[in-house]
Amino acid sequence: MILSIKGIAAMLALNLSRVTSVQVSYTADHGEDSRLIAYVGNWQACPSDAQVDAYSHLVIAFSVSYTWGSSANKCNTQCSIETSVPVCNNANDQALVDKWRDMGKKVIVSFGGAGMGGSWSGDKNNCWDYCFGKEEQLSTSLVNIVKNQNFDGVDIDYEYCFDVNGFQSGRCIQRTSLYSDAKAQTFLDTLTSKLRVKLDALQLSNGYNRGRYELTHAPMDTDISSPDSKYYQILKNRSHDLDFLMPQFYNGVTRPGVDGVDGTGAGSKSAAELFGNLANDLFAGEPNKVVFGFCISECADSNVNKDQAVQVLSDLKAYNGGEFSCNGGAFFWVALDDAGGVWSDTVLNEVSVTAGCSDPIEMPTTNKPTTKPSTNKPTTKPPTNKPTTKPSPTTTVPITKPPTNMPTRRPTNKPTKLSTNRPTLPPTNRPTTLPPTKRPTTKLPTNRPTTNRPTNRPTIKPPTNKPTKKPPTQKPTPPPTNMPTNFPTYFWDDFYVDDGYGDDGYGDDFYVDDGYGDDGYGDDGYRDDMIQ
Repeated sequence: MILSIKGIAAMLALNLSRVTSVQVSYTADHGEDSRLIAYVGNWQACPSDAQVDAYSHLVIAFSVSYTWGSSANKCNTQCSIETSVPVCNNANDQALVDKWRDMGKKVIVSFGGAGMGGSWSGDKNNCWDYCFGKEEQLSTSLVNIVKNQNFDGVDIDYEYCFDVNGFQSGRCIQRTSLYSDAKAQTFLDTLTSKLRVKLDALQLSNGYNRGRYELTHAPMDTDISSPDSKYYQILKNRSHDLDFLMPQFYNGVTRPGVDGVDGTGAGSKSAAELFGNLANDLFAGEPNKVVFGFCISECADSNVNKDQAVQVLSDLKAYNGGEFSCNGGAFFWVALDDAGGVWSDTVLNEVSVTAGCSDPIEMPTTNKPTTKPSTNKPTTKPPTNKPTTKPSPTTTVPITKPPTNMPTRRPTNKPTKLSTNRPTLPPTNRPTTLPPTKRPTTKLPTNRPTTNRPTNRPTIKPPTNKPTKKPPTQKPTPPPTNMPTNFPTYFWDDFYVDDGYGDDGYGDDFYVDDGYGDDGYGDDGYRDDMIQ
């Protein structure tokens, strides 16, 4: 397996000696990974500073559309919610929220929870039914709470039905006539989308400067245990709207505290397998967006103590060669059960080892040259392949200057250098001497242009590798005596490729020779005939 730069960095951090004491006041500012998130029951006691020191986030649970009832909660049939949310001790303590944020924590409001309705057997609540179709109103109300109470985002805790005709057959028998699978699925998708749009708009208006407002869901492991689940598919389609996901690895199909992170037995599904689906499929290879959920003491055989949690998280980082070494950290239910911060302090020792592992790592500039090495792509042809000086002529051919009517440069539609797919060396059957004495000693016809020969035209023939004699027998007879003395301009010297007949006195067959001598009309390669 090939690890990413982020994964390598995380593994290096894991190989260092583990910290033995918790840093003072863990914050949310270290990066988008290795979080330690505490749910705060807003009807319960407020967490102490000693507890909060270890948290990166606090999730205020819950904003709801019901009032509590002893047998069943009383739903608001318009899905109206209070304009402010109690923080803890059933009170809206803005000073406490501001204090936590000044400590570097992020504070998020959660909408939903078990009291809105659950899919487990025996539950009587169905308040979600009254919210279907009211996504516009609800999303506006939640964003206003974020704005007015200076929160850092919204969490959706949906534990109700969404697919009773398939995946959840036989569940949610308490549902009303307002329920349908289509309405439930549309609600989850549309609410997520509208929250993202409105939170982004709020940031533009108020200049929020702690990243973007965070949006997350906290689904039960059972509801997203398969990529075929409708809820799973909705979250995957909306993954770009989510900042992270908080699956509950308790009360459902996984039991990591008993089975270990990659085992089954007490649970029917491996926690590592589910985590892998979320990290690699739903979030397309971003395990730092999946926060592993624990329950401390309210979840029967799903409860996980501090030592079990540390083992699970350590094994998760080591799983499959470190595939999830840089993950999203952990959350837990609930702060009230983190007495004195003992559970969170212990777990933070493990979580904080990889803090910041998802931050980009800049590679050294020497490893990324701005230009290609000259040896990989030369800017000029090797000198040995294309001589730059003219060899000494034999006495049989006088040296004459090119006619003064030659052009000063090659026509603009002509290539300026040899194509890379042409041979760079002449064939080995090239004669070692200049052509025979039949080459005319007079200047070329006077109807040639009057400017100099192009400067990028080699001035000599390749040295040394012509054969010592031309092939026998097939040499054509010399040009007829009635050969025209004035060739039109298109019989220019065809420079790069030979026509197969060698030199005839009218053109220099430079690169390719077929062994048959000259045809009297020059080279054929790039067809330098002035009429390309």
